[in-house]
Amino acid sequence: MIRKFPTVNQIRDYTKSIWDKTPPFLKNKYVFSSIGLLIWILLFDSNKLIDRFQDVRRIDGMETEKLYYQNRIISERKELEKLKNQKATAEKVAREQYLMKAENEDIILFVKEENTKK
Repeated sequence: MIRKFPTVNQIRDYTKSIWDKTPPFLKNKYVFSSIGLLIWILLFDSNKLIDRFQDVRRIDGMETEKLYYQNRIISERKELEKLKNQKATAEKVAREQYLMKAENEDIILFVKEENTKK
């Protein structure tokens, strides 16, 4: 099968028909340049708008995390003050979380086994 390529006259006629169908305001060189610049900024520039929106979204998420960690720091400081001031609380935390014991005690630890069926 032989493929026929369009002739120069056919290409010229096709582009002329597209140019004739184009609205007059798009034929203005300033509007055309502005549209080209806008497309460049939106899609191809190193500081493209899509990346900017993603950065703003990421910053919002980080600010939420920052608030979470600030609140956690406040609660941990309160817990630390409690541990420093109340000996019974410190002993309770040491026994429960760190499995510490007194000299004359033994610790028996019960661990639940998970069923692993295949």
